[in-house]
Amino acid sequence: MTQTRNNLISIIIVGIVTAGLSIGSISLMSFRNVVQNDNRQVLEYACRQNAETINARLLETEVLVHTLSDYYLQMLRDPMDLKDEDALNQYVIDTQKLAYSVMENSEPVVAAYFRFNPQLTSSTAGFFLSRTKTDGTVNVMIPTDLSLYDRSDVQQVGWYYIPVEKGEAVWLQPHVNVNNGYYMISYVQPLYVDGQLIGVFGMDLDYDSILKNTASIHLYDSGYALLMDRNGSFHTAASQIPPIGSDTIAEIREGEDTCVTSSFSEKQQLYITTSIRMHNGDYLVLVVSEKELDQAGNQMIFTIVLFTMAVCTCIILVLSGMINHMMNSTRTDPLTGCKNRDAYLEKRSSLENGIQSGKEMHFAIIVLDVNGLKGINDRFGHTFGDQLLISSTKLLKESFPKETLYRIGGDEFVIILDRRSCAVAAKMVHTFRKNNEQAAESYTMDCNHPLISIGYAIYDSSIHYSYSDTFTAADEDMYQDKKSFYEKHPCYNNRRKDQKND
Repeated sequence: MTQTRNNLISIIIVGIVTAGLSIGSISLMSFRNVVQNDNRQVLEYACRQNAETINARLLETEVLVHTLSDYYLQMLRDPMDLKDEDALNQYVIDTQKLAYSVMENSEPVVAAYFRFNPQLTSSTAGFFLSRTKTDGTVNVMIPTDLSLYDRSDVQQVGWYYIPVEKGEAVWLQPHVNVNNGYYMISYVQPLYVDGQLIGVFGMDLDYDSILKNTASIHLYDSGYALLMDRNGSFHTAASQIPPIGSDTIAEIREGEDTCVTSSFSEKQQLYITTSIRMHNGDYLVLVVSEKELDQAGNQMIFTIVLFTMAVCTCIILVLSGMINHMMNSTRTDPLTGCKNRDAYLEKRSSLENGIQSGKEMHFAIIVLDVNGLKGINDRFGHTFGDQLLISSTKLLKESFPKETLYRIGGDEFVIILDRRSCAVAAKMVHTFRKNNEQAAESYTMDCNHPLISIGYAIYDSSIHYSYSDTFTAADEDMYQDKKSFYEKHPCYNNRRKDQKND
């Protein structure tokens, strides 16, 4: 029975654990995918929001350049006026005054310039306004002499020739202006009248301020933001950043107006990047470690795992308890609450197997028999007889509180003592007989006043070859006790003298 119970509990545990692992694994995978998607959507949202902030500044500059360019073209009545020195000087003064006013009211703009086509005017014709780094005031600077540089010298004159060659307004790559020392990006538009190039007008933005604003973007604890230009070069105000591989750069550059999510590894740490192309063709790139990005989700997953384990454990404990209760109920006498005959037979089989296998066994058997049960049944009915058995059980449990009591027949009980109790078996039996004898002195035929005969035997491998030998010895000792009891109290014997059992 114990083996059956253990096997059943094992099957239930394996079943619950297997089901829990299967369902839990599928659920966790689904939940993890949802969490990862949500985290990446949050990262994409942050990328879009911050890119919009930078784009707003870029678009503001474009609007200023286009507006002033259109106004400058309206101010020029005839391109041939540029060949007239007085008319050219007045035109420069008027256009410069307007650009100066705009710069004073647009702090992000650090330089503005209007340079004329050297084929129509001199190579220095135009104006160049620049903001000082110290106090931010707008100063009139000496224009660069275009004739001193080859048109391939992007550092010096790329701001003029690149938009002219493209024939449209362009954003230039981040560069340092050697005239004012600003690290800047420029938006320059060529001006045409009837297809003839008049010159170029452009404005420069302080790129350092854009980088500082980008560096202030906070992503979790260790995430950061940086800008990547069209050539794949990164620009940031941060002191150190993990090197981003060429594969990731290629994936970033593949994105048009949508966010691109990629990843790269550095020092066994996986980083997630989300990028989007901005209005000037550069890319805003957000970088955060996967571990930190998924930390909140992982903590929730860990909590779910613990909760699932706790639930499974509770289910296993409850089912195990139910099985134990069910098994115990099948091994418990319903009337007295003692272990029943099936439980006794299981115990007997275990001891018998130990003896037959040659193990060193230490146990004792106490056999008990309720006196007067037949008289109670005959005179008062079986209901009173049952009450006598209940009272007898109570007495036996009080007398042997630490031992397991088995009811193996109608009025017969057995106690099997382990090695610890064997040493005091004789004393326990002697005490019980003495108490039983004292109870007999004042006995009345009452279902609440039990008298019980007792016998015992200690297993001795030299004379007992089986459990049955030991039980027989204990049973015979019990009948000797019963015989002695009836000899002293013949009035309590409710059976014929030739009957051995009571």
